[in-house]
Amino acid sequence: MSLDTRTTRTGPALLHPAYKKRMRLADTLQILCVASVAIVIAIFLADGGAARFSTPADAFTSLGIVAGLVGTDLLLVMLVLAARLPPVDRAFGHDQAMAVHQSLGKPALYLILGHAVLLITGYALAENVNVFIEAWNMFTGLPDMPLAFLGLALMIGVVVTSLVVVRRKFRYEAWHAVHLLAYLSVLVAIPHQLSVGGLLSEGAIARYYWLALYVAVAAALILFRFLLPVVRSLRHQLRVASIEQVAPGVVSITLTGRKLQQLRATSGQFFIWRFWAHGLWWQAHPFSLSSAPSGRGLRITVRGLGDASRQLPQLARGTRVSFEGPGVWTWAVGPCSDSPDSCGFCLL
Repeated sequence: MSLDTRTTRTGPALLHPAYKKRMRLADTLQILCVASVAIVIAIFLADGGAARFSTPADAFTSLGIVAGLVGTDLLLVMLVLAARLPPVDRAFGHDQAMAVHQSLGKPALYLILGHAVLLITGYALAENVNVFIEAWNMFTGLPDMPLAFLGLALMIGVVVTSLVVVRRKFRYEAWHAVHLLAYLSVLVAIPHQLSVGGLLSEGAIARYYWLALYVAVAAALILFRFLLPVVRSLRHQLRVASIEQVAPGVVSITLTGRKLQQLRATSGQFFIWRFWAHGLWWQAHPFSLSSAPSGRGLRITVRGLGDASRQLPQLARGTRVSFEGPGVWTWAVGPCSDSPDSCGFCLL
């Protein structure tokens, strides 16, 4: 996994204090991601894992355990990248963070699939039975295993529908609804990790680390994906003030609210908008500010490309709007100041 934090600019900008601060933050986050993978492998080795390769059955089982640990860790990293954490967005830009999130989908799925196949094969060799019989025995005989199989099936569905060739056949709203099942796939897989096998057994230090990892990721998601947007939307009370058609199929929507200067937004930054109107309230979409915001209002310009965006011209004045943001795309800091806010963003 690598996040490219370099910019194409040269000269003084590369020595800019804000740029160097961003580089330090990016390096720290990347080190933490790599360290998280190293830690789960170290957990396996500390539990005597290196000695569990003496027979083919033990080798398959041990490799399956490692694949499950690393695959789950990558899933949690993906959730963090998608959680819109301010440090992640500031360091890499939300677009690049989501690009890495997407690129980790297949490796994580392959590792989780490998986890299941390798464990089933190892157990089948140890018990001298057919792998299909062993899979059924695991499904019916081990605690919480049906939930684990359900989580795997959900994960396969999420990754398959995210493939470009498949995603093009889905409306955005349908694809997004399926993608939300990723949260459920991770959640239902937790019980079997704690009830099957001895690596994460009751009282083991590894168990507390594993649980702390889940709690930290869940807290980040709840805070930055749900609670913070609700609080900020209630604070700023955005409503639709006017809608102007600027070209065929293109409208500019002006929003008014309270204390908008506290958003510290700049033109070109994106927000995730939710319009509380019939047919629109249950979905949110990213649109960028199309002009420099004033203390009195914000403006977005939208082309009607999908079902939801084509309904926006019919919004009534006064429609309530909730939001997440402002988000940060990949940006480059110039030499003119110590702050990216005063120097501006380079939107790619």
